[in-house]
Amino acid sequence: MSAANGNPDVQRVLAFWFDRPPIEWIIAFDGLDHQLKTEFGDLVQKARRNELDDWATASPESSVALVLGRENTEAEEEFLRVYKPSLK
Repeated sequence: MSAANGNPDVQRVLAFWFDRPPIEWIIAFDGLDHQLKTEFGDLVQKARRNELDDWATASPESSVALVLGRENTEAEEEFLRVYKPSLK
């Protein structure tokens, strides 16, 4: 059993993404942004403050969970930075 299995937050992130159809990784369903912010906003803030850095080396699963959280946040911020002015 890996170290990630003892961390409920890691399991929560992994379950959110891997217990759904892969098409939803590409085509967001209605309400995804709200659900992500509601369920994982606390973890995103911790990751931004480097409070989850131990996830990077604790286990392969925790590394994946950390990347999923950071990548989605950074991709969304980059999209908004580039395209939000043209969406108004």
